[in-house]
Amino acid sequence: MIAIIDSQNLYSKKKIFDLTITERLLRQLFVCGIRRAIVLSADSKDAYLKTGFEKHFDIDVTFEKAIHVEPDVDTLLLDGDGIYDDRVLSALLAASGSLSFVDKTNKNAPRAIKLKISKPTSLLEMTTGPIEEKDINTIDTYIRFLRKSYAPILLRVNQATNLRHLENDLYDKTFKSGLEWIAIYGYKIPVRGLTRFFAKTTITPNQITTFAIACRFAAIPVIASSWMPLGFALAVIFIVLDSLDGKLARLTFRLSDAADWIDHSTSMPARIAWYLAMAWHFSDGDLFAAIATWGLAGAALQVFDEINWLLIKRKFHKSLFDFSPLDSSVHLFTARKNDMFFMLLASGLGFEEGAYKVVSIWMAATVTWRTLRTLWIFILKKKPE
Repeated sequence: MIAIIDSQNLYSKKKIFDLTITERLLRQLFVCGIRRAIVLSADSKDAYLKTGFEKHFDIDVTFEKAIHVEPDVDTLLLDGDGIYDDRVLSALLAASGSLSFVDKTNKNAPRAIKLKISKPTSLLEMTTGPIEEKDINTIDTYIRFLRKSYAPILLRVNQATNLRHLENDLYDKTFKSGLEWIAIYGYKIPVRGLTRFFAKTTITPNQITTFAIACRFAAIPVIASSWMPLGFALAVIFIVLDSLDGKLARLTFRLSDAADWIDHSTSMPARIAWYLAMAWHFSDGDLFAAIATWGLAGAALQVFDEINWLLIKRKFHKSLFDFSPLDSSVHLFTARKNDMFFMLLASGLGFEEGAYKVVSIWMAATVTWRTLRTLWIFILKKKPE
């Protein structure tokens, strides 16, 4: 499979999150599995690609002034000034024959074409043969990873495009549905600014993930040692950076399965340890008291909450949020993530112990609701199609 990107339009060099539109597309194609691309342009790669592109993206890119395509090579024909939805590219790659996606509501949409070529041909001849045409509105709008629906996009950047508004829209599309109140109304906008800032630096999402995880675990001994404001601040820094690394990775197409696995596999142990560290502090270092009272309650509730999620995913291959919008609405006010911000505020005002009891009861209410919902789904719901 080869991709041909027509970047003769000057808007191909406009930047989104510090990437030219052409480089953004090349990175996106790499994530999709493409390893060979030809960019149609009179300019060299330096006009489009950031320094070090080849080091991080193992895709063979050549810049040509004119293109003649070899036979028997499946080819994607795309525009270097286009913003392409991942679902459109995936559908093109999966097509067995020649296929074109169009947006019937937007006549200025960029080309999105897969071609089966049987003989040497020019770029013009490639698009004159029989090509099946589909509207992007036929693509499923639901994105399971993000737990939300939105229509696929095919957008050409031109003089009428407000790049800042486009950045904001693309950023909003990376946010998952079913987030906590603090995520949506607390740090969503600051994280957007941080994403723009770090996109212009050499700092990678994996480096941010590493620092975030360090803060996550450093909070445990700090809280247990009675440095409560600092400990909760480290936990909050982790939560914010945990949002930032994912947004930066998805918007600059620097994804890492390993970092994602490490992040998720350490999440539950760390949250349990946060609660036990608080219990240790409030029991004056009495291990039995720490485990037997609030520590056991707070830590155990974390486990029960996770079990609910695992049961739903194992049985239905979907998350709890896929069954009803009610679950996303209730999740706004659950303890997860909201709790550490509440504890940080409480530590600043000097009522940590009372606040810890509040968040433990809050966590109990969260788990009770999730358990009832899980039972309801298992008893009354059929397996989704």
